[in-house]
Amino acid sequence: MKLLIVQKRTQSLEAILHKAKEKLQLLYKNVEFIIWNDPKMQITKADIAKIEPDLLLTWNLAGFEQSTLTGGLAYNLLDCKQIHLLTRENLRDENCLSRQLSIAMFFYCAGAEYFRRLQAEYPDIPYLKQLNGWSLENTPTAINGNADILYNVILEVAGICHIES
Repeated sequence: MKLLIVQKRTQSLEAILHKAKEKLQLLYKNVEFIIWNDPKMQITKADIAKIEPDLLLTWNLAGFEQSTLTGGLAYNLLDCKQIHLLTRENLRDENCLSRQLSIAMFFYCAGAEYFRRLQAEYPDIPYLKQLNGWSLENTPTAINGNADILYNVILEVAGICHIES
């Protein structure tokens, strides 16, 4: 399984990804995590297509500002399943959720109130689920908990989409 992760690297994110990858490697022998970390350049649809991931994983709508020539979301044209984690509210590009979204997109948001608001304001999100227990703290307990949550999200989407190792 090849996962492309689009998000600025932080120390806590690095730890979460490392722990989630360790757990995934117990089930998937060929797990490959590719982290797009070029602060000078935003990842493009062409970059993603070259990598050919099974799963694209983004945090807080990273890349949603990119559109096609006809005004659609560039992510709608990708040939991979997508997991979009929304761990903060009032995101800059949240209005993109009102546009047509691909059925290959799986959105997970932190917090019950945020989940209810997204359901009400953006009823056409193809798949929306709450991230139960996600923490914004940078403690070992929070990092371990978030890694477990991320692991379960990846397993859930891989199972729904029949992505194998």
